[in-house]
Amino acid sequence: MSEKEQDIENYLQLINEFEVIYPQMHLSPPLNESDFTTLTPGMNSYEFKFASFLFSNGFTIFREPTILSCVHVPDFFIYSPYDSSGKLVELTMYNREFTNCNVNKRPRNDVKRTLERKKAQIKEIHECGIPYLILYREELESIRKQYIPNLF
Repeated sequence: MSEKEQDIENYLQLINEFEVIYPQMHLSPPLNESDFTTLTPGMNSYEFKFASFLFSNGFTIFREPTILSCVHVPDFFIYSPYDSSGKLVELTMYNREFTNCNVNKRPRNDVKRTLERKKAQIKEIHECGIPYLILYREELESIRKQYIPNLF
């Protein structure tokens, strides 16, 4: 069996294991090295840079996992080989209080609609029964200062 075939088999086994633990979640194949050569369609630049950083540090990145109880999908399901665990991860440029909405740059109705969507998404993730991590602007700024200088 070639190394590539072994990787695919390992990823399929990993997907199956997590889908048994969390039957409400469906994972598609993880991102691979070729996915980090150019910006992945549907992924904004800071999501791309964040995922690239984690991938280069040995984490397995599953993009936009489907969860039965969630209308709004989280950005990632991230598997850590260091402790054999996985978590949903959602990145948001909103702060924890949802007060930095850039109302000067966008129409107020657009800001209100995206703010309500983000709040609903976070509520769905919280209630879905899968371990999760929400990284708000404050955490992303800290990550930018310490690890990924050009994150945004």
